[in-house]
Amino acid sequence: MMTLWMNNSSSTGDICLAFVKQVRKDPTAIREVDKWLKQVARNKCADFGRAAQKHQHAVALAADIQRTAAEQSRRGRSGGSLSEAAMMLIEEMDPKYVDVAKLWRLRYTSAEIGERLGIPENTVKSRKTTIRKRLAEALRELSPPEK
Repeated sequence: MMTLWMNNSSSTGDICLAFVKQVRKDPTAIREVDKWLKQVARNKCADFGRAAQKHQHAVALAADIQRTAAEQSRRGRSGGSLSEAAMMLIEEMDPKYVDVAKLWRLRYTSAEIGERLGIPENTVKSRKTTIRKRLAEALRELSPPEK
């Protein structure tokens, strides 16, 4: 059975070297390497699909924000920009979401936001998802029904 210890600092060259060393010791280990590489490829494809889906949702949400801001401007309620309209909706949320949204707006990564706020990166990602969902819900409520 092949065992490779990899961490974030492992380079591709280090990984390839570890594979070669393992296969030299035990030629049957190539099956394990093959299984591992296939799993890595599956995971990378799934990650790519999830990232594309998140991007599509973000683009749709931005279009909704733009449409809502334009509608509000036509009605004379607000003359602000897109980000101001979104931030007005976010300001009504729990402060833990507002903090994440403000740093996110400044283009900090999830890891950087987590470090600044003293929370785990996955918590930041979860809060971003909640922010997206709540913005989408608020925009659906604010938007006039389509004819």
